[in-house]
Amino acid sequence: MFPNVQPETLSADVLVLGGGAAGLAAAVSAAERNARVLLLAKGSTLSTATALSDVSFEMQGGNGSGFAAPIHPEDSAEQFLSDLLGASFGLGSERHLALVAERSLPMLQYLTGIGVPFALGSDRQLEAYSAAGHGHPRLCFCRGGTGKAISRRLAMRARQLDVTIVHKAQAVKLLITARQVVGCMAVDRSSLQPMTIAAKAVVLATGGASGLFALHTNPPGNTGDGMALAYEAGAELVDLEFQSPMLVALVRGKCHGLSGSALKMGEFYGPTASQIVNDPRFEELVTQPVEAGRLPRGASALWRLRPENLQRFEDHFPHTHRFLSRHGVDLCRDHVPIAHAAHFSLGGVAISPSAATTVPGLFAAGEVSGGFTGAGRILGTGISTGLIFGQVAGANAALRAQATPDSLLREAVRQQMIPATGRRPGRIREATREMIWVLQGVLAHRDQAELEDSLEILDQVEADLASAANGEEAVFASPELHSLLVVGRGYLQMALMREESRGAHVRDDFRSRNDASFGGSFVMSKGKAVSFRPAVR
Repeated sequence: MFPNVQPETLSADVLVLGGGAAGLAAAVSAAERNARVLLLAKGSTLSTATALSDVSFEMQGGNGSGFAAPIHPEDSAEQFLSDLLGASFGLGSERHLALVAERSLPMLQYLTGIGVPFALGSDRQLEAYSAAGHGHPRLCFCRGGTGKAISRRLAMRARQLDVTIVHKAQAVKLLITARQVVGCMAVDRSSLQPMTIAAKAVVLATGGASGLFALHTNPPGNTGDGMALAYEAGAELVDLEFQSPMLVALVRGKCHGLSGSALKMGEFYGPTASQIVNDPRFEELVTQPVEAGRLPRGASALWRLRPENLQRFEDHFPHTHRFLSRHGVDLCRDHVPIAHAAHFSLGGVAISPSAATTVPGLFAAGEVSGGFTGAGRILGTGISTGLIFGQVAGANAALRAQATPDSLLREAVRQQMIPATGRRPGRIREATREMIWVLQGVLAHRDQAELEDSLEILDQVEADLASAANGEEAVFASPELHSLLVVGRGYLQMALMREESRGAHVRDDFRSRNDASFGGSFVMSKGKAVSFRPAVR
C-alpha cells in the first residue's frame, strides 16, 4: 500500500468517525460543549445512509422514512416507548428505548431550531403520517427528502462550530494507550497517505453492515468498519444475527426498496408468499408460479403493477417510479424481479444508555451500535435513534476529553507506524465478491447446513486475504474486507447459535420463537468465544 512511514499527525479533543446523522449530531453536540472536534468521513456527509435513505427506500410522497416523534395531541412518550418495545420481539432494552421515546420530541425541536424544513400542514403545525407499528401519526418529514435535509443542516451547524471535517478518509485501527482509546490510524482513500489522529475520546458513527450482502439498500461504504474497529480494540459486539431485510426491485444488478403499500398495488408471481416476504398479508398477491430460470441471481419472485394503479403509483412513489423507468421497466407490461436486500443492522457495538462502549474513551451511536433494539424496529426510528444517541455520545465524549491529560495523546502519536503490504487489489476484490454472495444466501432463509457451509467459505476467503497481503496485517491490505470478515463471521456464528426464529432472524429448521432458551443476546469480543447473555429487564 505504502512504505513504512511516519504518518501525518492530527489531533482533537473528540474524534468522530462517520459523517451520517449520528456522526454529525455527535460532532455538533461535542463542539457545542467547547470541545475541539474532528470528523472523519469515509465519503461525504451527503453520501451516507441517512442522506440517501430518501431515494433508496420511499414512503408515500417521496419523503424518505421520516423522523419519528410523538407529536400527536393524544400521543405520548410512554405510548411511543410501548410501540418501540413491541417491535423488539421481546429483546428491547427499556432503558435505551425510553431515551429514544423521551428525547425524540426535544430533538425534533432542536432540528427545527437549526433550520431543518419539516413539512407544515395548512394549520402551520408539523405534518406527520403514520406507518405500521406506530399507534399515532409520528413520522415528520421534509418535502423532497428528510435525511438529506437533516444532514445538510447538521453539516452547516458543524461548520459554524469550527468542526474539522476530513472527507474520503478511512480509519483502519483505533489507538489504545493506558487501556483507553486515544485516537485512530487512518488512510486517505484517494492518495493512500496514512495519518494518525490523536484524540481524548472517539465516537464511532460509521453506519451498519449491510455491505456484507450482495443486495442492500445502503451506500457502498456500509461494510461494518466501526464494528470491526471496536472489536479489534476489545469492545463487545451483540445481536449481529438481526439484520433487517427489505423487499426490493432488482433491475440490472441495482436494487430499490419497495414498501408494502407499493407492493399491494400489483401482483406477485412466485412459489409461495412465505418464500417471498415471510408475511401472510401478501398471500393474496401471489397469483401463479415462476420458473427459477426466469429469475436473475438473488431474486425470489416477479411482481407487476396492476395497470389501473399506474397514476397512483407514480404520484405516491415518484423516486421508485423514476428508478424503474430509468432502467427501462414498463410497469404495466414488464415483470419486475423482487429480492430480499439488507436494509438495517439491528446489532452492532454494545453501548450503555450513555452511548459508552465497553472500552474506556470509546463511544458509539447510530447503526454501528446495537444491543437495545432487539430483533426488530418500527419504521422511521433509524434517523431519530441515531441523532439522539449521537447527541448523547458527543456530550459524554466532550466530558471525557475534559478529564483526559494531553500526555496520553503524545504517547499515542509517538508509537505509531504503518506497515507496508504487498497489496493485490484484484485478488482482494475477487474475495470480497465471493464473500458477499455467500452471505446473501443466508439473509432471509437459513439452516444449520447452510450456515456451517458459509463459515467454511469465510475461512477460505480469510486465507486468501492473508495470502494477498503477503503475510502482513490484513487490515492494512484491505480494511473493508477485514471488516466484512470480522462482522460476517459474527453474523453467521450468532445466526447458527440462535436456534429459533424471531423478528429479523428466520431459521428454516427452527421456525418458532423460544423465549426460554433465547430470551437474550449473543455477545462476541476479541479473544473470546461467542456467548449468550440473558436479557436484563
